[in-house]
Amino acid sequence: RAGPIVIFTHDLIQQAVYESMSLNERKSLHLRVGSFLGTLASVNVSCTIGPVTEGFGQLRIKDQVFYSGRNFTSTLISIACDQVNASGSDSTIVGSLHFKFSEWNLSAGISFAFQTNFSAALHYYSNGIAFLGQNCWCTDAQLCLELHHGAIS
Repeated sequence: RAGPIVIFTHDLIQQAVYESMSLNERKSLHLRVGSFLGTLASVNVSCTIGPVTEGFGQLRIKDQVFYSGRNFTSTLISIACDQVNASGSDSTIVGSLHFKFSEWNLSAGISFAFQTNFSAALHYYSNGIAFLGQNCWCTDAQLCLELHHGAIS
């Protein structure tokens, strides 16, 4: 343990700890990790991502290495979406976070569609739609339209 960071020496230990957590604890963990990674990759903090990534130049998650730069940001947003999506759209997410997570899923969907990975793109578009909820056409019609258009394309 190094401060708030816990590093496991073996995958089975990590798996045992994860499985010992309740479903609500898992969802909360996924939500916190996804929110943190999404904030790093967010367009709103693009001016700060340079100094954050400057010190290490790469990010290692499991066996994958992501290098800082444009691809780093687009890959990071898809990892953030995977974490947030694992928490579920029915989680206790407050207010505008639903729209932020929908926007992140839209961004990941566009990125995968551009790479011609249409099944992955549909996955992100569908999750983005799920986060919007039933009143999406009244609250953010443009975002709702873009997600639905992406899902049927």
